[in-house]
Amino acid sequence: MSLLSILSLSACAHLERKEPAPNWEKDSKIGMSAARKGDYQTAVRFHSRAVQEAVRFGDNDPRLIQSLNSLGDAFEHQRRLAEAQITYIAALKRQEKLFGADSISLVPTLESVVRVTCADGKCGSTLPYLKQLLSIRKKQLGPFHRQSLVTMQLIGEAYEKEGKFDLALKSFQEKASLTKKYFGADDLAVLNCSANIARILIKQKQYSKAEKLLKQMLQVEEKYDWKDSPIVEATISKYREVLKLTGRSAQAAGIVYRPKKKTGFF
Repeated sequence: MSLLSILSLSACAHLERKEPAPNWEKDSKIGMSAARKGDYQTAVRFHSRAVQEAVRFGDNDPRLIQSLNSLGDAFEHQRRLAEAQITYIAALKRQEKLFGADSISLVPTLESVVRVTCADGKCGSTLPYLKQLLSIRKKQLGPFHRQSLVTMQLIGEAYEKEGKFDLALKSFQEKASLTKKYFGADDLAVLNCSANIARILIKQKQYSKAEKLLKQMLQVEEKYDWKDSPIVEATISKYREVLKLTGRSAQAAGIVYRPKKKTGFF
């Protein structure tokens, strides 16, 4: 029986809630044991059986959600990414009904949906789930929390891959603003945010804005002894690229790193 067929049974599961499902616990344990041993073929088989059993408990029963997530994990380890995505989303929809769409309990499943969807080459399709994840993290952890900032980064990258540069820029700028407030303007994390923004500005052909930002970044980097740092090299490379794109190749050759002092963050 396919997963979709199994889940279609859940529509009438309320009629069967009193019917025992004696094999659910046994099948779940065998599935989990197989997964721990790396035998994901067996794990898929027994977690699929556990899902069939769990349907009897009701559509939003925690045991069904548990079995769906376990089955999704087994699919993911087999690189059956489309099936993993369908399974995780099925678990997510039931968690939303059980806990609410803004519950922190949804975070692991949302992360799983994003992970397998992007691994399947469909990062743009992760945006609704990333936005839901960001909303939960902002509410539960605050906008300055590392996980909130990482999620903003992922949203920006997803928009960038979709070619939606205005929206990517907005997301990267929001992250940069929050990072600057929390860590200070000269922090390495702020420079990383600025690099994202500069990259998008270049793609949008906003060369004057990109040049101004890259100049500011290099000035910050020159406060520290970061000789041969890939951070500095990336900034100089982008700075020179902008100058060449605007017909100033001779000036580009003159962009070099001149540290002001011999101490740094590290």
